[in-house]
Amino acid sequence: MTKKQQLIENLKGFKAAYEKMQEEKKKIDSDLGYTQEGKARLISELMEKYEPIVKKYHDTANQIIEDGIVFETMCNSVIS
Repeated sequence: MTKKQQLIENLKGFKAAYEKMQEEKKKIDSDLGYTQEGKARLISELMEKYEPIVKKYHDTANQIIEDGIVFETMCNSVIS
């Protein structure tokens, strides 16, 4: 799999996680059983739940990009 394909797959995974998080947030926002403070607390907990997931996708994307840059630099120095 190319670096580009790896990055695209990583971004698709991030998008799926983001959409799931947004769906959960909408459920909280639309629930009339919570006060604004209760909603804020639940949304904060939701963000904490997804923080490691988002960080994983961020770190993976950075690594894919860094590896691609290193590979490109190595190829260019071999050619020169």
